[in-house]
Amino acid sequence: MALLVLAIFPLVGFGGYIRLRLREGGAKSDSQLLEEAGKTASQAIENVRTVQALTREKAFYETFVSLLQHPYRESIKQAHIQAISYGFSQAIFFFMYAASFRFGAYLVGIDDMAPLDVYRVFFAVNFSGMAVGWATAYFPEYMKARFSAGLIFKMLGIEPKIDSNSAAGLRTDLTGELTFNDVYFNYPSRVEAGVLKGVSFRLEPGQTMALVQ
Repeated sequence: MALLVLAIFPLVGFGGYIRLRLREGGAKSDSQLLEEAGKTASQAIENVRTVQALTREKAFYETFVSLLQHPYRESIKQAHIQAISYGFSQAIFFFMYAASFRFGAYLVGIDDMAPLDVYRVFFAVNFSGMAVGWATAYFPEYMKARFSAGLIFKMLGIEPKIDSNSAAGLRTDLTGELTFNDVYFNYPSRVEAGVLKGVSFRLEPGQTMALVQ
């Protein structure tokens, strides 16, 4: 009984692996395809006054819709692929149920196994197969996480040449003053609007000053 279930076990694990990988890959693909459309919508919303002033609402709408066409077609394609993978992964369970219980009924009929033993063997191997199939889908992420953790521990183990917490060495108390004479400043984006127009000031040690436009 266990040998029969184990013979079908690779198909169960493969079906679960394919289903999870396709679902994860579809989510990544959707996020990448929708990125440009999201940028266009964000720019139009953030600069809504400029868009209204230039009467470009229709242009941004058409651009947004055109950028959604490719993700829409890809989503339809992915829907068919995921439907086939889902149907395959679910069908394997029914095929395994049919074969296992038919063979178990035969063993019970010839008094080779008890009904309780048939259920024990079947469900033990079945649940183990599903767990292994789902776990294998995350093996690539496990390797990435292990590599990243190794880099983090390597960085933590590096001793810097300069210890910022060290109290050794000479420490000199610095004192002085700061003087600005006739300072002019304009933002590059608005050259015509002056921010500082011939500002002069002097700061003595211990003083605090704030410039407010």
